[in-house]
Amino acid sequence: MLDNPSFSLACHRLDRERQPYNAATVRAMPADGCGVYAIWCAANDCLYIGKSDKGNSVKARLLYHLSPQEKNRALRRDLYLYRDIVEFALCLTATPEWANALETRLIEHFPTPHNRNKLGRRAPPAR
Repeated sequence: MLDNPSFSLACHRLDRERQPYNAATVRAMPADGCGVYAIWCAANDCLYIGKSDKGNSVKARLLYHLSPQEKNRALRRDLYLYRDIVEFALCLTATPEWANALETRLIEHFPTPHNRNKLGRRAPPAR
């Protein structure tokens, strides 16, 4: 379902097209829909890979992570601690299914400290 050129383009966008991660930047995004996003510490550590699907937009998911309602306490803590150096990037997708497949491959490609993989285990720590 996910060919290598598509995966390579998504990796490039998520790695190179970063913006400061704060509520004002997220709200100012011109596009919205389903897709995947990466949250980075400016030291090139990928903190989290996420997706939006049928029920959520990319903006809604990104704003949720910044809110007190974020259930992942470790992610919430790191976003607070690194708030001045955290960035995000996104890649919109045509379908929720494509976003789901892309998220899985990206978690394998950019191991993060705050993702759970599809099996419910913690993803390997970032190297």
